Amino acid sequence: MALVKLDPAFKGLSGTLGDMVYYSMNGRTYARKKVKYTDTPTPEQIKVRIVFRELNSDWKSIKGPMRRSWDQWAEKKGKRAHNVYIGENFAKQRSGEPVELCKAMGDLVLDSFTAAPGGSGEIRCEFTHGETGNELHIYLFTKKRENGLSAGEIKMHDGGKNTQSPFTITGLEPGAEYAVYAVLTDGKYDEAQQVSASIGTVTTCG
Repeated sequence: MALVKLDPAFKGLSGTLGDMVYYSMNGRTYARKKVKYTDTPTPEQIKVRIVFRELNSDWKSIKGPMRRSWDQWAEKKGKRAHNVYIGENFAKQRSGEPVELCKAMGDLVLDSFTAAPGGSGEIRCEFTHGETGNELHIYLFTKKRENGLSAGEIKMHDGGKNTQSPFTITGLEPGAEYAVYAVLTDGKYDEAQQVSASIGTVTTCG
């Protein structure tokens, strides 16, 4: 900022002239160089936008007991479920880690889950749990990854009733990288009243 001495005829000048901005303060006229702004986002800004876009897209696709698990968790915090989901997963998504697709709702626990390349277009999943019951189901979810970040649609794969480990997911893109998730429910997905917390991992498709 610089003090400017003007001809009396221009006293009180304000506005933009060329690359300079003139304005009056306390009876004096000052000038500063005009700041030029750009609409071109930085690489980091682009990454943040992608993270928010993917998390919002994921949230829209989460239904049934998984959505209710977030509603229940958010109610305890006195917040909106959508905001809690974004807040608790933003850092994970940004760093390329698998996000948390759902919280535990009920007493079911999935003890372990791993995924590894199978045959062409396949991912072989292994899991353990100590639960008993005639209606237990394992549901697997996949989301393709690009440039180290999850991108695209979450797809559900039904392991069926009393699913046995290992379970192979088929029909995927050979050689592509995927985030893979598993949850345990106490019945068919839309009818389930309990769901375990999700476990996620990253692997390459065979």
